[in-house]
Amino acid sequence: MSQLHLYLPSSLKDSEAFPPALQAFFRYAGKQHWQTKALEPHEAPDQETGLFQLFGVGKHSQQYPIAAITALIDFPQQVENQNKIWMRADPVHLRADRRFLHIFDARFLAIQAEEAQSWLAQLNDFYVQENLLFSAPVPERWYVPLDSTADLVTFRLAQVAGDAIHDKMPQGAAGSVWRRRMNEIQMLLHDHPCNTQRAQNQQQAMNSLWFWGQGALADVSAPAEPLWQQVWADDALSRGLAQLSRSPCQPLPEKLDAALLTEQKHLFILANQSLEALADNWIAPAMAALRQKHVSQIYVYPGFGSRFSLTRWDLRCFWRKRTI
Repeated sequence: MSQLHLYLPSSLKDSEAFPPALQAFFRYAGKQHWQTKALEPHEAPDQETGLFQLFGVGKHSQQYPIAAITALIDFPQQVENQNKIWMRADPVHLRADRRFLHIFDARFLAIQAEEAQSWLAQLNDFYVQENLLFSAPVPERWYVPLDSTADLVTFRLAQVAGDAIHDKMPQGAAGSVWRRRMNEIQMLLHDHPCNTQRAQNQQQAMNSLWFWGQGALADVSAPAEPLWQQVWADDALSRGLAQLSRSPCQPLPEKLDAALLTEQKHLFILANQSLEALADNWIAPAMAALRQKHVSQIYVYPGFGSRFSLTRWDLRCFWRKRTI
């Protein structure tokens, strides 16, 4: 019988605001509040760490080389060298207030491919003497290969997006070099024609890059055997981890279909889903599949370090039932 694992890569904190299907799931699972200890702990302090743990991929260095993992998807012909070092250089908007500098990621920018190529041309021309070559396989995800990452500490964009960055700038002995480059890039892009046009269109400027996720594939270890018989995901990190761990991966369908659930362990990575979509397209169909014996157990990972489980026995516990 199939096991169904649903990974929700965002923290869901307010159970009172959940749509009925989500409320029902946690009620049947016996978890009335998020603070209740989960049936089985899944110790993951953030989204990316949780994904690495789900795929059984360990790290040999201080940081996860997320850039090298996503490069498996974005540059499939260029990652054969396990020692090649990649760093993400994602386009962002920086906004200053009276006290701090805040960062907003590409979700707020709606970058067009033509804009990305125009910005890249200026950056690569400026940094040719430093042997830096920026590339953008997709408009919102940029890279720069490195010769080394000696004593460089960076912070994941997801950790800082929407927040102040005064204490999250590149650190370590090499940090000053990358902080200097960030300042240079802000000056370079300030009067770029694309940003001038964006101002006229009342759009946010792409006025800096955020450097993070540096490392090589040699910095991680994959499990001896795949942990999943089938993975369903659209985001580059999940797809890269599936490839690295030799787990079959297919694009995420619009909603859960019981016909997909053959007798194996399925992992669905539900990125960028609204609460309503999670409830209507995934949780409610998952509970229906459990009732109809298409699956034996449902696991939900809400993205903040716990795993919640539901079996058909839980559905028979009449004292937890309420009309939905």
